[in-house]
Amino acid sequence: DSSALQEGDYWVKPDLQTLKNTGFEELTAFKGLVVGRVGYGKINFLDPVDLTNLPRLSSLLGEVVRFDDKECSVYPDSEEADKPPPGSGLNVRSRIELVRCWALDKATREPIKDPNHPLAVRHLKRLKTMKHTHFESFDIEEGKWVFTVDHF
Repeated sequence: DSSALQEGDYWVKPDLQTLKNTGFEELTAFKGLVVGRVGYGKINFLDPVDLTNLPRLSSLLGEVVRFDDKECSVYPDSEEADKPPPGSGLNVRSRIELVRCWALDKATREPIKDPNHPLAVRHLKRLKTMKHTHFESFDIEEGKWVFTVDHF
């Protein structure tokens, strides 16, 4: 029940209990996994993921998948050698939505929500050309940046 979640809480769809009750076979190629953090964003894994190599299923929430201000990382603490190769584990094509990704006014530290403001224009251009990402959209009202990645 997402209404009980507080700012900063992690969540997963389906919920952890459902995942824990899922058979090993299905967990090796699980379809439709979504992990999010309230007030930060969410990640939809577009390809089936293998959840059997996680230390435990709850490590999806803040360890293996981590959301920080304006960023999402998968396997943030692992050495490159420990990260599953592209196409395996959670290292698959994904759509990421990050919220509150505005350009900030240097004087006031307030978000710039005017799409014609020079800093907002520059910010959008930067989002569209981020390395290893495929830009999908940017909603300046909530600062929601949506993009896909081929892998992590």
